[in-house]
Amino acid sequence: MSHRVEFVWHDHECYKVQFDGETICTLYKTSDGYWTLRPDAQLGSELEAVITDYWELLSEAKIAIRRALKSYSR
Repeated sequence: MSHRVEFVWHDHECYKVQFDGETICTLYKTSDGYWTLRPDAQLGSELEAVITDYWELLSEAKIAIRRALKSYSR
């Protein structure tokens, strides 16, 4: 089964992460300059199991965003 993960711009250095159209967490930059994820809602056990499989991909995306932002700031 194919799933869709989207990063939707929400605010300055803040993105809503959607999984199959449902917002699951927020990716944002802290005051220390680090990107981090914060859950937006209590996930059901079935959705949580699926999200666990994609958490590594989200982590890789976070790293890619950080690298891209650093390359633009030079």
